[in-house]
Amino acid sequence: MSKRILFVEDESSARGVMAGALRGAGWLVEEAQDGEEGLSKLQNAPGSFDLVITDVSMPSMSGPEMLQAAEKALGAAKILLISGYAQPAEGSLSGRSISFLGQPVATPDLLSRVKELMGS
Repeated sequence: MSKRILFVEDESSARGVMAGALRGAGWLVEEAQDGEEGLSKLQNAPGSFDLVITDVSMPSMSGPEMLQAAEKALGAAKILLISGYAQPAEGSLSGRSISFLGQPVATPDLLSRVKELMGS
């Protein structure tokens, strides 16, 4: 069974390219256009994602705000934050480690990090 990824990014072209690369590598990818849609997908299918990749800065609800609101629905999902701005403070969400990639994200770097996080 393929591992599931929720990809949350407000920039549609970047989301399309990165989600397409992840699909091409064999992962099941569900996309969300902003933090609110991402939160809804997480809450409607609690524990069903293996990895959540989210942009840090998005209108209406940031990636970290979405993750905090969805904390109970995350299950065992790993977290990968992406941002074109400075790296957020290293930290955790209730003991959950959080990885970071700066944007623009090169496809090989994204695939390498996801493989590392997914253990495959």
